[in-house]
Amino acid sequence: MSNSRKKKNDTEAVVAEAMREVNMAMREVAQATAPLRKMSNKNLHDIESDSLPYHEPVSSEPKIETKGGAIQIKKPGLFGNSSTTINIQSAQNIQIGNNNTMIINSSSSRRMRTRDISPPPKPAKVDKEIVRQVLASTRLLEDTDLNMVSSKFMGKQWRRTLRLVGLEDIEIESKYQDYYSNGIKEISYQCLKYWKQKNPDTATVSHLAKALCEVFHPDEVCDKFKP
Repeated sequence: MSNSRKKKNDTEAVVAEAMREVNMAMREVAQATAPLRKMSNKNLHDIESDSLPYHEPVSSEPKIETKGGAIQIKKPGLFGNSSTTINIQSAQNIQIGNNNTMIINSSSSRRMRTRDISPPPKPAKVDKEIVRQVLASTRLLEDTDLNMVSSKFMGKQWRRTLRLVGLEDIEIESKYQDYYSNGIKEISYQCLKYWKQKNPDTATVSHLAKALCEVFHPDEVCDKFKP
């Protein structure tokens, strides 16, 4: 027998053996799936619910659990939960996954919350007699008073403060349009100056101080004025 014919016979034998193994595997698969095929042909409504095993609904979202310095990620799968454990040391802020889950060190978070809710410091206590004198003062305002108020008290609530002084919104807006490029301090000064010119006899220290006390602590206000 020639070498070529012998090689051909050997190849055919190998192929035949492989086919037998494939057929055996297919029979085993058919036997294993026979109960499932029978079940699919039944009407599931005919099966009592008590005879079926109960399974809790499983979320497809991964669960992230932390314990000490370890982070465990559990992902529900078809045949149970699969999990991955990651050990992270000396880290406070960790970002995981597409959902941007942020795990923040609890102690620093508590410190931050405590700092955020801390009340602002109280102004220095002013003698009650000085407060009384300022709030009762009939001294007419000077430019130095207007400058002081514009510098010390006109911030985020400058519009509200000017309304309490006695200016109308249209008057405030007019000065704003004229001086907005110079900043809030200059706008406030021009508004107070306009109010003083419009009310030369009533533009007193007490009037302005009482308006400021509606927004700021009386001790803080009266400490800045001369009666």
